[in-house]
Amino acid sequence: FRFNLEVKNASYMVYPMKLRIIYFIILPFVSINLFAANQAKIEEIAKSCIEKNIASGVVVCAGDANGNTYTYAVGTTEKGGGYPLTADSIFDIASVSKAVGTASSLAICKDRGLINFDEPFTKYLPSYSAKLQTTPTVRQLSMHVSGFAGKPYNDAKNGKDMLRQSCEFSPPNKPLTKYEYACWNYILLGQILENISGRTLKEFASTEIFEPIGMTSTSFGKPKTKDESRLVKTINTQKAGQISDPHAFIIFRDGLCAGNAGVFSTANDLAKFCRVILNGGITENGKKIFDKSFIDLTQTSWRDESGVARSFGWDKSRKSLPTNFSDNSITHSGWSGQSVFIDLERKRYVVVLTVRLSAYAKSKESRKEIASLIFED
Repeated sequence: FRFNLEVKNASYMVYPMKLRIIYFIILPFVSINLFAANQAKIEEIAKSCIEKNIASGVVVCAGDANGNTYTYAVGTTEKGGGYPLTADSIFDIASVSKAVGTASSLAICKDRGLINFDEPFTKYLPSYSAKLQTTPTVRQLSMHVSGFAGKPYNDAKNGKDMLRQSCEFSPPNKPLTKYEYACWNYILLGQILENISGRTLKEFASTEIFEPIGMTSTSFGKPKTKDESRLVKTINTQKAGQISDPHAFIIFRDGLCAGNAGVFSTANDLAKFCRVILNGGITENGKKIFDKSFIDLTQTSWRDESGVARSFGWDKSRKSLPTNFSDNSITHSGWSGQSVFIDLERKRYVVVLTVRLSAYAKSKESRKEIASLIFED
């Protein structure tokens, strides 16, 4: 038995008296591995982020392989106004796009025999023309150990120039020299996906991932709705519903696709994605999204002495995980204030989406702290 509790505006008082009575009758007899005792602490962290101008709002969805067991939302879609946040508010999820959109799309391509992750990436991207001492593999791009660093733009004026220039600069380091998180890797991977699939990244992810999973509010490039009450204004944007990454914004604006950012989604939709991962790549309707590539997505392929651990597209570093998540977990965060945590061993997940305004490091740590409080060990 699973009891779903949704907390709106940090108060159960919004529910009718009859429902509240049922809640207090059922709770002592329901075996649920969540947070009830820590609810006040979760609210305290979320409200502190708002009071300190770190974020204008916080949304949390958590659960297990069977569904959401906890939903919490507080704050608004933008600073000083906007609309109340809900689990269906649509966020620009920034670099979470790398894992949910680009890496997952490539995993499907691997299952279909379109790509070998351990081949040199140039095999699938012949337009790359810069000099390479040692050519990184596709897998090394996905784990940020390829030698590429930063974003490869000089005087690019439009999205076409940006994608072209990404193939004209040599990486500053050799592959496997060190871990260096770089959007450049995923800008290249996005182009590889389009080459091997014959479809745009936007179209591929939509038809092969988002739609089959039932992520009805998730899309690459722009939100699926113009309903202002659902659109979040993320940091570094002029209005709600825009991409926060400035380069991905230009690339999508010009009718192209960037693999490093640009997905819009909701906490509810990302929770559905998490459940597919917890169910071995299978949707609630029994459709298999990931086959053999599921191992690539979830198992460690790179680890260094500093504690960095990566799978194909995901972070597995201990320091990136909630304290009570197992080592067999995956996570990814977004610059504009979003985190997804999936514990493959304990079969649970937490999605924390914030409307970040400042303090990148503090915001990221707060999201991890919230996730640590939701489940009891």
